[in-house]
Amino acid sequence: MPRRTIPPDRSAILGDALGLTAEQAAERRTRFGYNDIVLARPSTWRDVAGDTLRDPMIWFLVAVGLLYAFLGDFGEAAVLGFALVPLVGMDIYLHGRTQASTRGLASRLATAASVWRDGALIVVPAREVVPGDLAVIDPGQPVPADGLLVHGTTIQVDESSLTGESYPVEKRAVEPAGGVPREADSTHWLSAGTRVLTGSATVRIIFTGKETLYGEIVDSAVARTHALRFRSP
Repeated sequence: MPRRTIPPDRSAILGDALGLTAEQAAERRTRFGYNDIVLARPSTWRDVAGDTLRDPMIWFLVAVGLLYAFLGDFGEAAVLGFALVPLVGMDIYLHGRTQASTRGLASRLATAASVWRDGALIVVPAREVVPGDLAVIDPGQPVPADGLLVHGTTIQVDESSLTGESYPVEKRAVEPAGGVPREADSTHWLSAGTRVLTGSATVRIIFTGKETLYGEIVDSAVARTHALRFRSP
């Protein structure tokens, strides 16, 4: 992964060595939103119907079919009516495929995170993690959001979900004397969707939600799936 730049608005609010207070966390949640990287909502028939009704090809065939019926050409109208069946079926299939992909992507994410709040290490839902949080990630645990490794030795991470690399990737903590850098290369970053394999990592959270690398990948994957529905036949 390339070097990543830390925006000035993040550098100014990263908190102290003991993490954030509850008030700071609440303010940043209002400012940056929840750490919702993948929204895997349950699919209902209304969702399927809504997706299907947003397909312009369906409305085109319906309009043409009604025009044929109005002109008295009921045979052509019936043909267009039958043509709607496979189109609706494809929409239902692609909706299910999108939901399955989203659930698969969500399964790699943390559901809870250990963070320092008010001077104490507590466990919070992963979606409540905010920029500036100081998160502690033990071996075997997923990373809740994107951040800089500020403490930890012999840290190895499984980044296969981001890079496809099957081998563990070694990480190094940023130099404490230099403070938080303006940018850092991939050896200092831990990302959502990855998992710590060895060592206990202390990470200063920088990016949450859709701003994470994993969030960008999810948006791209979902957008490609949706785009299949709007390609010309």
